[in-house]
Amino acid sequence: MSTKGILASGGTDETIRVFNLRKGTEIGSLVHHSGSITWLDFYNNSHLFSTSEDHKVCLWKTFSWECLRTFKGHKDAVNCIAVHPSGKLALTVGKDRALHTWNLVRGRSAYITNIKQAADIVLWSPDGTRFLIVFSNRIDIYKTETSSVYHSVSVDRRVNAAVFLRSNVIAYGGEGGDIVIYNIKDEKELQRISTDTVRVRHLTKVKTTDNDCPLVLLSASSCGHIKAFKVTFSQDSVSADLMASHDTKFRLTCMAATQIKMKTKVKREVGDVDIKAEDACDLDDSVEIKTEKTSDEEEEGEDSSEQDSGHEEDTSSDSSKEERSGKQSRSYLEFKRAKKLKRKMEAGEVGGGGKEEEKAQG
Repeated sequence: MSTKGILASGGTDETIRVFNLRKGTEIGSLVHHSGSITWLDFYNNSHLFSTSEDHKVCLWKTFSWECLRTFKGHKDAVNCIAVHPSGKLALTVGKDRALHTWNLVRGRSAYITNIKQAADIVLWSPDGTRFLIVFSNRIDIYKTETSSVYHSVSVDRRVNAAVFLRSNVIAYGGEGGDIVIYNIKDEKELQRISTDTVRVRHLTKVKTTDNDCPLVLLSASSCGHIKAFKVTFSQDSVSADLMASHDTKFRLTCMAATQIKMKTKVKREVGDVDIKAEDACDLDDSVEIKTEKTSDEEEEGEDSSEQDSGHEEDTSSDSSKEERSGKQSRSYLEFKRAKKLKRKMEAGEVGGGGKEEEKAQG
């Protein structure tokens, strides 16, 4: 799922379905693979990578949804793909017991490494200095510079999911229902969390803008439970505390989560700014503010244009300049009133305040 609210899903029907979560509509279906879809990964909201049991990896351009390139090289089903934070490299693993490194700049395979065992998951660290590969009951940590294993984590039960919380801290879970937070650098377990379920199917993290809760770890269990944990880091330790839990009442196999950035729309009505209370709390200088003319203003604009059409060219050019400057000044005043209204709502005051509007107009 991208941060722009685009969701892609795939399964055994060999089709990728794309949805717009903001509008609650389906955009369409992508039909290119000839096998079950095994992994989907957005990169930078501009591209979508897909892997399949047909031994292929596809690169899609978002919004146009054109398949830009098909990567071939695996001799069996491809299970997972991970794109380097720079966007120049990608790693893929599958049932052919091979780790493929792809040069995304040139669009071809860079080299192939025999890992001697079928791998399920491959992930890059946030800084790109290391990556991990998940096997059945083992996690191998690689250094990017040497492309060699420098640490392995042995697990008693099968690992179904893993995620980097930091460049040197990971979380993994699987059979048994426990989530383990592990420090790669110190090679020790930091915390073990019981989800009170039989099996953890997926783990993902979401970064927030809340200073009290900058990172949230989400888990999905096969029994249908979704749980959210507040992750807090200190100098030598990390803690994950349960924030919320939800029972979906159906079997879960995968989960995607992200923080969607929403745009606040401000509607102009006869010189006044009408802002909903729930939107005002998210209003800041970085938000794109769009204005719409009312029917009365449009009629006035049409009347003025009809009157000015009979004037000479010099007169029409002067009037158009005055209209443009007037509109710009009105937009600026409306933007200032919107900011004042936001500050009032944050302070707990009720109402828009007619005196403040009169001062702004003055």
